[in-house]
Amino acid sequence: MVASAVPPSGSVPPGSVPFSVEVFPARTSAAALALGHTVQRLSQRGAAFVAVTCGAAGTGASASADLVGYVQTHVAAPVLAHVTTWGADPDELRDRVRTLRDQGVRRVLAVRGDPPRVEPGLAGPVTASDLVAIARETFAEAGIDDPDIAVAAFPLGHPAGARSHATAIDHDLALLAAKQRAGATRALTQVQFEPEGYAAYVERARAAGVTIPIVPGVLAVTSADRLRRVVELTGGPVPTELAEALDAAGSPEDAEAVGVAFASRLSRALLEVGAPAIHFYTLNAAEPVLRILDSLESSDPTTPTTHRDAAVARTERTFA
Repeated sequence: MVASAVPPSGSVPPGSVPFSVEVFPARTSAAALALGHTVQRLSQRGAAFVAVTCGAAGTGASASADLVGYVQTHVAAPVLAHVTTWGADPDELRDRVRTLRDQGVRRVLAVRGDPPRVEPGLAGPVTASDLVAIARETFAEAGIDDPDIAVAAFPLGHPAGARSHATAIDHDLALLAAKQRAGATRALTQVQFEPEGYAAYVERARAAGVTIPIVPGVLAVTSADRLRRVVELTGGPVPTELAEALDAAGSPEDAEAVGVAFASRLSRALLEVGAPAIHFYTLNAAEPVLRILDSLESSDPTTPTTHRDAAVARTERTFA
């Protein structure tokens, strides 16, 4: 286990919580303008990098490229560009990485990706490990020997798999070890709800020879419907206390306060069990992440980050 980044039940100095964020391309010009402000605020708060998603098989490639270009040119935090293998051959993937490299991008997330909603077709023969090797080779062509090549990790097993829970985790660890051998430099996990599960996964990964940092993903879930969707996508168990608190919330504002409070306690607990950083899935909203960081930097970890004390108080303190 790596050293804890935050003292147990204590505060950390402002700006010292190690974190990164993920955003996705906006669908309208108004949303794009708002997203620009969001990214700027998160960068100013100290994000290590801004991850930009893209659609499988090149869907949404133009919007993703525009956002990558904006972050690369106008934002202090470096960009980490998603590259997916779905439906692409090695030459196409080399071209995608080469384009990013020539833009000045030095960080990519190499993933298999989800199938496109329209004409999903075949996944193709290229694996995430293959993509890691392709990315490293493509950067090396230009004399860049130290790119940051992140990969995905699934402490609950990949949700698309049909294996048992234990077998799915073993399978994911074997894939993660292969990605490391190919040159991966860090792993970012699916959304986490339990620090104990994350810690157990890291322990098993280390026993399997995986040495790269494994950074847990956190999402401030701010509605009961969104929680159900997240659980469906990750394939994990429903976090009962959070579900009950969201169901009991009297308004969207109360539900948001509940979600932020839960994510704050979870983030603190993840850091306490040794997480090297937190990777926030932002859903293109800065405020929940900023409030979580405020909570982590507070001298009183139970202090609500907003005035909605009643809603926050309904959240079970499962990580105290």
